[in-house]
Amino acid sequence: MVDMTIDVEDNSGIAKAFDVPENVGEGLVWTFIDVNGNLQRWKTKGEKHSASKVKKLHVVDSAAEQIKIDFVNYCTPAWRLEQAWQTVFGIENEIQEPDVKFTGDFIRAVINDVIKEESDVMQEKGLDPKSVNYQISFVCRRWFMDELDKLA
Repeated sequence: MVDMTIDVEDNSGIAKAFDVPENVGEGLVWTFIDVNGNLQRWKTKGEKHSASKVKKLHVVDSAAEQIKIDFVNYCTPAWRLEQAWQTVFGIENEIQEPDVKFTGDFIRAVINDVIKEESDVMQEKGLDPKSVNYQISFVCRRWFMDELDKLA
């Protein structure tokens, strides 16, 4: 990613097309769909076009990221998400009516269960909660919103 971003910055196809060779290429937009169908996008910019004070692009360890993705896919099966839903709302929603305002409660229930039940697997893979909570939250939020949509 770093090499491709620097190449776009130095050799902008848009700058060439408009015959403005001094223009700096802004960067690249990346799209990734994980095995659960979750869409993720991010942008990389080179040093010449960055608005931040970052001096160096960091290379992401794709093997380490894949370990995180695999763990998140492993620890967020439908049954665990359904269990958290029941914890927050009840089996027949008798505790409270499902509502978007309980998204945080739902995500915390899943994360707490993952930490309680899967910490040995997490440790075995060299992970800690901080390194995977964001991805777990992403999967949970999407599932939660889908469930609310079904009720609407």
